[in-house]
Amino acid sequence: MTNTGNVTLDDHRHRPMFTTVDCPVTTLAPTESTTCTASYTLTQADVDAGQVDNTATVTGTDPNATDVTDTDTESVSIPGPAITLVKTA
Repeated sequence: MTNTGNVTLDDHRHRPMFTTVDCPVTTLAPTESTTCTASYTLTQADVDAGQVDNTATVTGTDPNATDVTDTDTESVSIPGPAITLVKTA
């Protein structure tokens, strides 16, 4: 995430589809960025659909205690089952 505004944002919170999120930085000055990592376990419904929509939302608080929020989504394809057989006689 990147603070594209002109004030420092504190206490950023995430509302992703993931159960755990690890962010090394909790305060972002203007133009400052950080990379967060998360994990998600695919469900059978995800596999059956052949894709999962990876959506994350972040909210930070400006100096006036106003929340600033952004959301981003990426669709990720899940390869279907496959099998190969080579027979020689």
